[in-house]
Formats: sequence, structure tokens, C-alpha cells
Amino acid sequence: MATAFVQPEFAYRQTSRWQRLCRRMFPMAMSIEFLSDVASQMDRTTPRLGVQGADPDPLDWYRWRLAAASRSLERYASRLDRTIANGSHPVASILRATALYLRNYYQGKESLTTHLPHHIKRVIRSALLVTTGSARSQHYQDLAGFVDAFPVDSSATTPARRRRFDALHVLGRAGESSDNIMKVVQLLLLVLTWLALIIGLPSPPPMGGR
Repeated sequence: MATAFVQPEFAYRQTSRWQRLCRRMFPMAMSIEFLSDVASQMDRTTPRLGVQGADPDPLDWYRWRLAAASRSLERYASRLDRTIANGSHPVASILRATALYLRNYYQGKESLTTHLPHHIKRVIRSALLVTTGSARSQHYQDLAGFVDAFPVDSSATTPARRRRFDALHVLGRAGESSDNIMKVVQLLLLVLTWLALIIGLPSPPPMGGR
């Protein structure tokens, strides 16, 4: 029974709710963590085996980490896109193409091996430089060209995206900037008031009130 390609998704979900919340709130940090984890092991001369007794998969240890990195990169790209009112952030396009490149690898036949190929190692190293905010523009251009982030035949303009209210996005930005703490407090009071109206509990006191 072929279960190798399902395992990364399964392993990704075998985490606590708090861990999953952190992955959604801080996609940049989680992207760096998963990419660094892979980068620290990918030059080993001996195979990095997965959990003993798990489904047979020669790339088990790397596969689910690549899957988690791909998901985190996509969330980070979405976060960057929200900083552009009517369009797509160019770095977000690079991250999204990188996530697709990794996904095509770990879901394909080429991944049926115990070691990562050279081109995946190159992408991992370049993605780490980009996600950690390299000051050298060449790093962004190299990764963009390698993963084909900006195809020549693509449209020159990107359709405007409808901005949506995202509570996790607000919480994540609050974790990165203390200036947004008040927004989080207001959000929590709004949620509490909404719940009070539904279940009939006394509503919370207004801010600054007695």
C-alpha cells in the first residue's frame, strides 16, 4: 500500500493546537525553523532515517519537514501579500514558487531516495537567505530564477485581491510589533461581546470603564 506521499500531511497534523496556532501566527519564524532543520542534516554522508516502525519511506525524515516548510512559506507569502493593497508582493511570489518547487519534489518519484538532490539543497539554502531577510538583492534574484517565480508568459499585472479580516494575521502582527497590542485587546473584547450575546452572559465592561 503506497502511503509515502500521505505521511507528510499526516505528520504535519500530529501537533498540539498551540503548535498549529503558532505556525499560523508566525509563518516567517516557522519557515526558517523547518528550512534550517533540513539544511542542518542534508549534507550528511549517512541516510537520515525516519521513525522506526513507520510506513516504509526512504525520505521519511526529510519529507514531512519539506511539507511543513512548504506550508509555512505559503502562509508567509500570504502575509506579505497583505502589505500590498492592490497586488502581489514580489518576495511573496518567490516564496510561493519555492513552496511549489519543494512540493513537486517531495510528492514526486525523484523523492524516493535517502538523500536530497543537489537542486533541492540549493533551493533550501537560497530560501533560508531570503526568509531571513538577506540584504543582497542577488539572493532574491537567484532564487526567483531557479524556481521560476516570474514566468515570462505570465500576465504583467496581478489582479487586485480583496482584503479580508484575519484574526490570526492581527495576532501575528501583534507578536511582531508591540504597537498592535491594543488591536488585539479590542479584538478579544469584540469576541467576548459576541459570545455574550449568543449564550446570554453579561457583556464585558467597556474599556476604561468601571
